[in-house]
Amino acid sequence: MKRQPEDQADRGRHGIMGDAVAKKLTADEVQAILVSGRFNQLLEAVEDEFLESKGAPYRIEEGDLERHELAKDISALANRSARLAEQGGHLLLGVQTRTSPEHYGDVIVGVSPFPQNLVNPTDYHKILESWLVARPEDIRIIWYPSATDPTRGIVGIAIPPQRPDLWPFLVRKVFDDVTGKTIKHLVGYYERRRDGVAAASADEIHRMMRDGRRYDSLTAQRLEGLSQQVAALQEAVRQQPARPEPPLGPSQAIQLYRQRRNEAITAAALNEFFVFALTAASVETVTLPRLFRQDDPLVSLLHHAPGLRAGGWTPHAGEPEIVKGQLRRAVTPGLAILECWNDATVIFAVEALRFLCWGMEKARGGPLRINPLALVESTYTFCELVRRILTHAEPLCETVEIGLMLHASSPKEQTWALSSGQLNSFAFQLALDLKHSPEASAEFAERCPIAQPPGVIAYRVVRLVYTWFGLSEDMIPYAGEEQGQPAISAAKIVSGGR
Repeated sequence: MKRQPEDQADRGRHGIMGDAVAKKLTADEVQAILVSGRFNQLLEAVEDEFLESKGAPYRIEEGDLERHELAKDISALANRSARLAEQGGHLLLGVQTRTSPEHYGDVIVGVSPFPQNLVNPTDYHKILESWLVARPEDIRIIWYPSATDPTRGIVGIAIPPQRPDLWPFLVRKVFDDVTGKTIKHLVGYYERRRDGVAAASADEIHRMMRDGRRYDSLTAQRLEGLSQQVAALQEAVRQQPARPEPPLGPSQAIQLYRQRRNEAITAAALNEFFVFALTAASVETVTLPRLFRQDDPLVSLLHHAPGLRAGGWTPHAGEPEIVKGQLRRAVTPGLAILECWNDATVIFAVEALRFLCWGMEKARGGPLRINPLALVESTYTFCELVRRILTHAEPLCETVEIGLMLHASSPKEQTWALSSGQLNSFAFQLALDLKHSPEASAEFAERCPIAQPPGVIAYRVVRLVYTWFGLSEDMIPYAGEEQGQPAISAAKIVSGGR
């Protein structure tokens, strides 16, 4: 009888009818599970910036492609740790994942232990030594036996926090997918972002070096004193007589946010993709005076956008950098961009197929089917992010305009599709009431008092999308009431609609 992967029976729990509750494991929790050999405790964990899984060991004996993959994956975790002064991470071999429409990130669904002799840690270390420029410190490659069958186990590769002065870790050779050969005179830079590995372009590498990320990490303590002096000066300025009232009429943010959104799409190299974008602009003229401080809570908020659950949809694109003294921008080229301007314009744009349509099958030539959970949850978390950002505005913002855009890269009349019901409903699975978009692209806008709950604001925006598709409001999933008004329910998102 063919040996089944350990806990294979648990795989089905992550299908479209599965439980929407996943978990995020800390580095200490992952290490404890490995040592205990109780690998079933890995199930339901969502991959993120610090955890990556491979279904089987690298086949390094087959040639440079697998050796390149090993060097790339380990350098990606090490580069993120060293550049951002964050924790390292784990790379697990013998652990299967699956893309689930209920979570933005692959979910661990099975474990396939294997004999210890399939991986020789010494061989892996030799590859790292020969393939990497600046080798990460203290990499541990260990085979851990299973508690149920000590003759079989999985490999855990632990990358501890890396010193900033070692950054960057470069891969000596670049693998050409077209020719199947390595290009020895080129180097590659890789970095872990969300649950994947991103390759940096030459321009991005140059930007990181030019902007002094390495220097900033090493001198943060010196800058803290300067930051305190600036704060004291700003406090003195606030004691001055009040400024004249801002001019009447629409704010600069309202007038420019569409143009800025389009420029952001270009900056993220998303022009040739299907794009989902969310925007926010204060109706009143306001500023964010602390946007360009080094370690302000506002900056931390942009780096760690609020979410509702592990593996949920949040407006995240990386680390926010100062651009031209006008905004902070976080960008993962070809995937996502998040901008916050000093006049409180907030822009999030993302490649739709890998975000809004995550986990949805697309027939060749057919429309992109929108994942309703991705639409509802990302709109909710964006509204919550905007609400928190605007608490830092001066003077206080009272009204905000939230925008949502669906943009198609081709002029087809029917490019998107949306149906009623939540993911685990028969209506959704059977594609009942499936509607095609009346046009290839559309944008929607709704003005709301910022004092309203984020669920109420998100509902008002999502409602415009559903009715544009020809679906009635009562077909909006994950909805309820809050303060007597229709609202997207955070509790229903977390519980999978129950």
